[in-house]
Amino acid sequence: MFAVSNDGTSWRAILDASDLLPGETLSETEPVPTVASIVQRFTPELQAYMDGVAQQNGYDSVVSCVSYKDSGVAQWAQDAMHMIAWRDAIWQWGYAQQGTLDGMTPEQVAALTPDYIIAQAPKPADFGWQVHAPGAPAA
Repeated sequence: MFAVSNDGTSWRAILDASDLLPGETLSETEPVPTVASIVQRFTPELQAYMDGVAQQNGYDSVVSCVSYKDSGVAQWAQDAMHMIAWRDAIWQWGYAQQGTLDGMTPEQVAALTPDYIIAQAPKPADFGWQVHAPGAPAA
């Protein structure tokens, strides 16, 4: 038995109908993953991965890093420039993958993992990102 969000993009296993939350409906069978449900499931994972890359250089997040775009500190401005290029590429790539998902069987879609998606995504180094100690000059 499953509780399915009213928009159909997420679901969870439940014991009985008393476990339903507002905004959920009951389904006796597990829903088939959709492109929307995959996007909803992987978007936070992809964002967390990107934030982790920014954190390697001492930034709190991608948003924090890119806020240094016009910094007078060359290293921070350079990090921001590279992060912006990578961020744009990764999200463009992600949106392009939605067409690939449309052509997959439900079984193939269900087998996708965040690690697999991230392994296929553009790499930060390809956009000039260099990992360095926070406050250290970029090479």
